[in-house]
Amino acid sequence: MFRFFQRKSAVEARILEAIDNGVAGGAPAIKVSARQAFGVMAVFAAVRVISEDVAKLPAKLKRSTDEGSETAHDQPEHILLSRIGKQANEVDDGFTSMEWIEALVAAAALHGIGVTHLNRVGGKAREATPVPHGSWRCERNQWSIRLQNGKWENVPRSELIVLRGPQLGLNITQAARQSIDLARRLDLMMTSIARKAGRPNGIISSEGLTSQDKADTFVRRIKSYFGQSGDGGLMPVDLGKLNYIRLSMTPGELQQDETYSRVVTQIASAYRVQPARLMHAITDHNNASAYTWNIIHVQDCVLPWVKRFKQTFEKDALGENRVREGYYCDVALQGLLQGSPAERGKLYVALRTVGAMSPLTVAKLEDLPTQGVSNDPAFPLLTNPNPKEEKDGDEDD
Repeated sequence: MFRFFQRKSAVEARILEAIDNGVAGGAPAIKVSARQAFGVMAVFAAVRVISEDVAKLPAKLKRSTDEGSETAHDQPEHILLSRIGKQANEVDDGFTSMEWIEALVAAAALHGIGVTHLNRVGGKAREATPVPHGSWRCERNQWSIRLQNGKWENVPRSELIVLRGPQLGLNITQAARQSIDLARRLDLMMTSIARKAGRPNGIISSEGLTSQDKADTFVRRIKSYFGQSGDGGLMPVDLGKLNYIRLSMTPGELQQDETYSRVVTQIASAYRVQPARLMHAITDHNNASAYTWNIIHVQDCVLPWVKRFKQTFEKDALGENRVREGYYCDVALQGLLQGSPAERGKLYVALRTVGAMSPLTVAKLEDLPTQGVSNDPAFPLLTNPNPKEEKDGDEDD
């Protein structure tokens, strides 16, 4: 039987091969490990933005009925999505719903595939444990996970949630490794310069250094004055004319700031995260455009990951039979898609005017107190903010 889904998809292999042939131009292919990539702050920030934005959204298990949709409070999968992924026990401290979802999405964003192990009781998922990358493997469609004692144990596919990244599990980190490696090397270069207090490498020569002992003494004197532990100042020199040849380039000559800025933008583009979300080029945004950019971020970055997670949860955790019964995973995006307070106010007034929204719905959307608030969409609008004054004025007349 033809297997299209594999640990490393054919699509990913072709893309990475094209990058090696087209970008590297015959040079040795750049290799960046996941640990090295995660050490690049732009990559760390991008993965964190994606995983946290998906995990922090309210998630529920719902069921469609003839009367509409309702939250399935009595189902264990609802607890997995909304509150607790795994209760604390003698073995580990357990996981909240945000923790296991965040770990699952982060692994998929960084490595291309994220895996979570499900503990089922009576066919229903009651516990979710994220499996770190490197602690799972799939060989000939047989999955296994590594236990705490280091041994590997085969697990049925039905006990796993396998979340794939874009394009059937494409490893974005490896696809963007050219830019990631350049950013990593720029960081290392700046760290090296900082360790030397900004002093470049070079060669000092003098006709007065007639012996190796004098040369060694002179080098030790330079290090004692201008090395990492030196205080600087004026160093006496009892030699003749000195010649200095600088071997390294300064950050200004390398245009380090411009290069690093371009690299961060390329990394942000690979993960489809706005540079401002990586705390880069924040000056391009202002308060007036913050809400607009937030909506763009949701549509371009968060929404695809949310849809992948919802459909994967329904496929792996619920299964076809439960889905046919009307159960589905619901993730609310309203919190990230809200406009400015003024824009929301105009929308609520317009919907209230035509009777499409009740005061209670408005209160719930804005997280306001709901006690005594009408749930009737036809409830009249308050045309006079102070009706008592109007009544008193009529009596005086």
